[in-house]
Amino acid sequence: MAGIGYWFKYTTKKGLQPPTAAPTPTPTLDDVFLAGAEIFQTHCVQCHGPHGMGDGPAATTLPVQPAILPFHIPLHRDEDVYVFISEGFPNLGMPAFREILSQEEILQVLRYLRVRFGGVSP
Repeated sequence: MAGIGYWFKYTTKKGLQPPTAAPTPTPTLDDVFLAGAEIFQTHCVQCHGPHGMGDGPAATTLPVQPAILPFHIPLHRDEDVYVFISEGFPNLGMPAFREILSQEEILQVLRYLRVRFGGVSP
């Protein structure tokens, strides 16, 4: 604590004021990846399965097998994958997640998919 007392005494003598609030840290790519992994686990595994192979427990209830993510993710641009998640494929059983997830959360899932299935490092 002596260090904080010294800092406060020194800065107030110099006319500086202590910060009123700590700055909010910018999330790292690892943070974004981990958040995306959590969202994937909550919203995607039921159909796509834990390894993205389209073999989740709900997959058999859909009109077609869900996309096999290790195959599909590398084939599509980020913009396309964002739209796939946001707008879904209602006629194929995939909901429009724009109703469920924020834009930031969709981007987190996109980051997770790129790292996990698209060969991008975190």
